[in-house]
Amino acid sequence: MAAISNNGTTKQKPRLDLDGYSYIKDRSTNEKTYWGCIKYSTHRCRSRLHTCVITNNIIKTPIKHTCKSDAISFEQQKFDERIAHRARFTQEAPDLIVTDCYKGMTDQAIARLPTRDNVKRRTRMLRQIKHVIVIPNDLNFESIPTSLTKTIRLDQFLRRDTGSVFAHNIHKLAALAFLKPDDVVKGFEALSLTLDDDDYQSIIDYFEETYIAEAYHRRIESIFQCAHPTLWVFLQKLIDEENATRAGSIQIRAGQHPKTKKNSEHFEKRLINLISNLHQDILTQINSLAHNISL
Repeated sequence: MAAISNNGTTKQKPRLDLDGYSYIKDRSTNEKTYWGCIKYSTHRCRSRLHTCVITNNIIKTPIKHTCKSDAISFEQQKFDERIAHRARFTQEAPDLIVTDCYKGMTDQAIARLPTRDNVKRRTRMLRQIKHVIVIPNDLNFESIPTSLTKTIRLDQFLRRDTGSVFAHNIHKLAALAFLKPDDVVKGFEALSLTLDDDDYQSIIDYFEETYIAEAYHRRIESIFQCAHPTLWVFLQKLIDEENATRAGSIQIRAGQHPKTKKNSEHFEKRLINLISNLHQDILTQINSLAHNISL
């Protein structure tokens, strides 16, 4: 029996699956829909079939295919279909969608999939909202758009634009993570003395008291989608994470390497250099590290 999906291709064209072969919708009339083999552009396969517009029953059976049915490609199509459906009709995190869609796939099919980051990017693209404010290309942009400084009720949301100096000083707090464990407290105390403005005090207090706990809490929520999962949910999520990690390992063994941004590689090398060649003054070290951190 033929199965028709409305999320059949990356361009969201309807796809019909029948006997291990897939067809893409070509055109429709008042009575029937014309379908062509999905591999027409790559293999010049001219197999076609017709279905009833109302019942979707096959009116004209397909002619013999000149392409070969590939079970692995069929698995990949089903994977793409599940990704597209959940991206459009759920609010699940992209990472969780990808993890769940790996389930039931063979190692051979997983090895041919795009990188995890690329699949997550496609999920976000399917959800993207049009007419959003363009992201500035320059980190030293002049100001924040007015529409982003107010709540939906038009109450004031951002009190004032603090500027690049304030942002750099906040990066210094994040830079504490790159100090030697024995120097973290010393660095934090020295930094607290230099950031004695009232604008920083609440952030410093938050960082000191709750930052580490909150970061761990967010990580738990991102994986389990709840703060206090039951034992069964906890175990199931661990199983899902193990499967996702295994899928990543399969792709790496198949020769696929995660795509990294050149800017990230550049900053990572600079951070490693700073950690390997410490400045004598701890505040100088923190300031240098902060130049290579982006939050």
